[in-house]
Amino acid sequence: MLHFYFKDKLINDFFYKDVFCVPLELSSKLWLKLEINFISSDENIINPYLNNENIKIIVHKNYFYMILYFVKSLRKIKILWLFHLYSHSFLFSLVYKLINKKWKVYIKGDFNIYAINNLINLNKKYKKLLEYLLNKIDFLSFENNNLLNIFKNNIFYKNKILLIKNSLSLEKNKIQNNYKAKENIILALWRIYYEDVKRYSFLLKSLYNLWEQLKNWKIIFIWKTLWEFSWKSYDFLLENKEIIDNLITKWIKLEFLWSIYDRNLLYSYLNKAKIFSLPSISEWDPLVQYEAMYYSNIMVSTDVWTIKENYYNKWLFISEVNDLEQYEKNLLSAVVLTYEENINTIYWDIHNHCIKNYTRENNLDELIKILKWN
Repeated sequence: MLHFYFKDKLINDFFYKDVFCVPLELSSKLWLKLEINFISSDENIINPYLNNENIKIIVHKNYFYMILYFVKSLRKIKILWLFHLYSHSFLFSLVYKLINKKWKVYIKGDFNIYAINNLINLNKKYKKLLEYLLNKIDFLSFENNNLLNIFKNNIFYKNKILLIKNSLSLEKNKIQNNYKAKENIILALWRIYYEDVKRYSFLLKSLYNLWEQLKNWKIIFIWKTLWEFSWKSYDFLLENKEIIDNLITKWIKLEFLWSIYDRNLLYSYLNKAKIFSLPSISEWDPLVQYEAMYYSNIMVSTDVWTIKENYYNKWLFISEVNDLEQYEKNLLSAVVLTYEENINTIYWDIHNHCIKNYTRENNLDELIKILKWN
């Protein structure tokens, strides 16, 4: 099974996201060797699959070399796995099917509402061409039921459409959930440099307004990825110096850990945290929500797409993206909830919801059965 990924260069985070984990699960269950192709790679890649002979990673010099390799490899591809409906997805699918109609193409759609609207607009202009290219794809999956229905209602697609939610892989070496390990920690874990979207300053303002209720709490900021990017030019501490200094004078415990390279160390913080804070102004399907759910974090989030749909609603505190007052009330409600006598039952409910609904081992079962018999 070959997977060609055009959009971004290979980064360490991808080893734990759907870009790797979905084809890896398919490869394992279908007994197929997996080959994943990228255009470029970060310098400091830590490949957890180095000793796995069934997984091959190829990094090409440029798009030309990748396309050339694709053409040379055509006859050995049993399943072509592509990520999202980019222009190259249509091109590769078309060429692949021209060689042999019986070979299978699976595309995992990474759609948000903007991508769907773009596709619908393309369909209005180039209806016959788009339908012709789309129907060279044997299986197309969506992560969101609403977007799947919008697609079905606006675009003709005769082949198999699947709803496959994003989820996490139950790695053998993953630290197990332990409610007894929990401490009074509010965790903010995302791309710190990306302030325009992630809005950690929004969280800092909330903390300042709640300082009296948070004297016994620690707030930990982590940027989990290994991706070396222009974030270094963004000095988060300097940018927010005044409010951070004010929080420290109020005896609020702040800890800035930045990048964590050890996955088990990262999981240990998720395991210890009681509350996960996501103050973003815009997200699609943040994969960190599944890790937070697995480790029984009570979620305090702005209303950004799939969190309301996916997280265990009974213990989800959600507010409109610009409603600072409601976000503060929710944060305080989450803090109060952690003092409930039945808090371990609450933690178990959140974790169990994740295990039942958001593991790749379960969520890919239908696709695996279809690919086996096709």
